[in-house]
Amino acid sequence: MKVVLILLALIPSIVISAPSWYDNPELNSNKYMGSGLGESIDSAKKEAIKQISLSLSSTISSNLNETIKTVGNSGTMETKSSTELANQSVLLPKITWKHIEEDHGIYYAQGSVDKTEVINLYENTLRSQSKQFEYLLSEKEINLSDYLSITQSSEALQTHLIQSTTIMSESEIAKNEYNKVMSILDKQNAFKNSMCMTVTYKGHSSFERKMLQPSIESAIQNSGLKLKSDSSCELVTFNSNSTTSKNNGIRTESVKIHISLGSPAIASKVISVIGSSSGSKKAAMSDVSSKFLSHFDQRNNLVHYLLDSNLPELIVK
Repeated sequence: MKVVLILLALIPSIVISAPSWYDNPELNSNKYMGSGLGESIDSAKKEAIKQISLSLSSTISSNLNETIKTVGNSGTMETKSSTELANQSVLLPKITWKHIEEDHGIYYAQGSVDKTEVINLYENTLRSQSKQFEYLLSEKEINLSDYLSITQSSEALQTHLIQSTTIMSESEIAKNEYNKVMSILDKQNAFKNSMCMTVTYKGHSSFERKMLQPSIESAIQNSGLKLKSDSSCELVTFNSNSTTSKNNGIRTESVKIHISLGSPAIASKVISVIGSSSGSKKAAMSDVSSKFLSHFDQRNNLVHYLLDSNLPELIVK
């Protein structure tokens, strides 16, 4: 036992400590700094870049909470997690690597970006992105086609809004871009609050009209829009065709609902809904209607789905 203890005492202890610049980073109000460590230079740099990005994200978040709250009071737009959007919206210029060091297989890196370069990058990006929204600013009021464009550009508008808030305290250009987006969103709200819709069936089955139309109308109301039988309202037309099958006493109705928005139509989609029942055709169709309405609740906006050309045809089971 004494021999073992003597041998252990002879083994040198290895103490790994981070470099002083890593534990005590330089404070510089003109730069965004980030430090990272990893088992390779690349992984250490990635962690440092992540820290720099988080510095910008925290800058965004302090402004974003008020921005989203302001927008939300007007019922402007559906938004993802502000943190997620902020991270996606971070722009970084070229990173200067001030320190890179290795100690016992652990790599340390510290990088920085100049705040002036960050502001220039954001301003140039905002100017470039702004061009796609300019035509909406020249109109006092928007129409359904414009509403479609805004809906399809909602993520780009949110990104633009977030990137504006990132440097808004230090950039007049960013303030102007922020105000542009808010102006567009105000117009969107004004149109949405004044818009009404009327639903018309274009098929030949009074049975399918009676079973499906109430669900479509309710889904439109879930989208926050008004229903009204008036020629001034935006027209929503739908048609349907169904096939029936039976298996082990279960009746299945597969219904394709063709819905178009506007006259002439500016958007249309085919939504397939499958319902079933051990009872009559009416019971199976009632299941179709119920599933349609359950899907297009307040979380899944039917009108936004119709207007978004990037969304595929839908099957509801």
